[in-house]
Amino acid sequence: MAGDLQGKDRVEKLSLDPVNSNERVSEYLADKVETAREKSEAERFIDEARSRIEARVAELKLNGKFPASKIDRMNRIYQQLLPKGTGKYVGDFEAAYKLTDRVAFMDVDVPTESRKPIVGIVKKVLRLSMAWYLTYLAQQFNNFTSNLMRLVTVFDGRLNRIETELDRRSFPPLDLLGETVSVKVADAAIDVVAKLLSDTSGRICHLEAGSGGVAKALRDLGLNVYGVETRHKFIDAIEKAGVELVIEAPMRHLNTVKEKSLAAIVLSGVVDRASNNDRVDLLQNCATVLSPGSHLILLLASSSSFDDPSNHIEHDLSTGRPLAVETWTFLLDLLGFDEVRIVELDDDLGSVVTAKRSSVVGANKIISGVTDK
Repeated sequence: MAGDLQGKDRVEKLSLDPVNSNERVSEYLADKVETAREKSEAERFIDEARSRIEARVAELKLNGKFPASKIDRMNRIYQQLLPKGTGKYVGDFEAAYKLTDRVAFMDVDVPTESRKPIVGIVKKVLRLSMAWYLTYLAQQFNNFTSNLMRLVTVFDGRLNRIETELDRRSFPPLDLLGETVSVKVADAAIDVVAKLLSDTSGRICHLEAGSGGVAKALRDLGLNVYGVETRHKFIDAIEKAGVELVIEAPMRHLNTVKEKSLAAIVLSGVVDRASNNDRVDLLQNCATVLSPGSHLILLLASSSSFDDPSNHIEHDLSTGRPLAVETWTFLLDLLGFDEVRIVELDDDLGSVVTAKRSSVVGANKIISGVTDK
């Protein structure tokens, strides 16, 4: 009945204080609408405060007091402290599943206890008179939730098998491997990469940027470059160099990049250690996010570099080892790249293989026999 009453009638019928009436609320809202200028000032204050905070964080980062590795560790700890079922870890799904399963059963045996005897008797009478109806509804509800939870369990099992298979094919744990042999290649190839990309106007990504030497050289040329890295040993050095950093696994990062949005991609390290399936997947993802005519540059280690005693741990723990440059040219041509060129580095450090994303897949032509010293 009260829902049909309006304005002062509602206030009088419900014996409410006129101060809290609808008219009072309407006047308050109208006043707020008229003072939009105050709202914009508040928004400006928030923007200014946010800018000051970001500037202070950037200052601490440059001074080494707030390194990227510390931020990453703090984020991981924060994820673990989130309420169960709200984070990104496997245990969160299990906790949420248990909570859901616990309340997925309807019990028609409702409590009838009461401090007032008469109320308790009334509750018992209502329960007895409605038991047949509630039992019928509860049976249908319980059947539905039981089948639903069974379906969720089956789905979780299949998803776990998929995740397990992906883990088997995932890239080697970079934090475990530490420095990679191709970091040496990247240092020796900085001039080659800078010369190739000096006229690039779009966004450049260096996947597994190492200590950031290549990205810093490109940044110093005024290019729009950023590095992707996960190893704490390197991400702090990249940030100190003033290079934009994304802390993410190479393949996962490529899956978040918009199609045809990058003007160039530099790959190092991961292309030498990854399995053959991962290499093909990586190149396919690069082809997807590169714009037509853009550069793909592979900084490749030599096969002999994996045999160096100092690199035995990386060699033993990697799912793959360096491929011959002829194999890379074959793969690049197969996946829609053209103008493939090879630049061999001195001292048997490795090679730089460059290619351009073809605008027409299949109209590719490998430039064979082109070897620059």
